[in-house]
Amino acid sequence: MAELLAELLERCRNGDESAYRIIVKRFQNKALDLAGAILMDKHLAEDAIQEAFMTAFNKLEQLRRPEAFPGWFRQIVRTEVRRITRKKNKQSNNTIQEKNAELSPRATAELMELKK
Repeated sequence: MAELLAELLERCRNGDESAYRIIVKRFQNKALDLAGAILMDKHLAEDAIQEAFMTAFNKLEQLRRPEAFPGWFRQIVRTEVRRITRKKNKQSNNTIQEKNAELSPRATAELMELKK
């Protein structure tokens, strides 16, 4: 029996865990496809959609029209993906800076010259 999204969302707002599971099952594959296509990493994509579902259900009261849930949730997934991407880039930059710090002053100067 396919339940209407509006009914499921209302049940979620009232703390019904079975409704939560149904919504997760209904939207997780598309969310995983979106996050995976952007992140190109299955594990990071899974982390992103897990965070997105938690965010969505914590902010469910902000959703005014139940029929808007798919687009609203997709935007939350994109936001989580951007957060993960920024974190990943920051970690990469920190690693590069650490490696550069290990270089001799001459090697650092040569590297800076190459970057120009």
